[in-house]
Amino acid sequence: MVGKPQKRTIETKQNILTAAENLFDKNGFEATSMEQVASKAGVVKGTIFSHFGDKTSLLIAIKLKFLVNLLETQKSWLEDANASNLSETLMQLYRPWLQIFRENPDFAQLFLVQSTLKSGVWTDEFVKLCGGFEQIIHDTLQTYNHEKLNASPTDTELSTQAMQAFYFHVLALYKGGYIKSPQAQETLLNQLITKWWAN
Repeated sequence: MVGKPQKRTIETKQNILTAAENLFDKNGFEATSMEQVASKAGVVKGTIFSHFGDKTSLLIAIKLKFLVNLLETQKSWLEDANASNLSETLMQLYRPWLQIFRENPDFAQLFLVQSTLKSGVWTDEFVKLCGGFEQIIHDTLQTYNHEKLNASPTDTELSTQAMQAFYFHVLALYKGGYIKSPQAQETLLNQLITKWWAN
């Protein structure tokens, strides 16, 4: 049974997350101040800092639950997936990640600069989840290499890094406005993947 102080803490954190998400969606991440979040959540600004550290961590905390669920869903899907068409299998994995970063450009920025994020509970969990997705790509390629190509572990490592480089590339192009539509972004990634595996 959850005690009253712990219950209040959970409710406070959820109120802060809900207030922040609404403000970020309405005004944008950069245009939203911690004072605005505190006012909407009905708490003092110091309470936000004590629970989340800073505004960047607050944005990450909003998205983490979705990413955790997505990662678990993809792991389960891969257990039953037919990986005979490698390009399509990889695109099935990349599409939802592309979508969340298209729909959340501020969050996409954090992903693209994750190596510069300050260490903390929320940022460390975010980086760990990003690593978990890369591991899914690695495991998919490893299975394919073993079953189809009898390739070495080095080939798998190189292929994984190539896939992730393509992924970062199309994320950055879309965020920068050089790619104008979701379809064009996904088409480019698919072409890059297909070209890599054709060589």
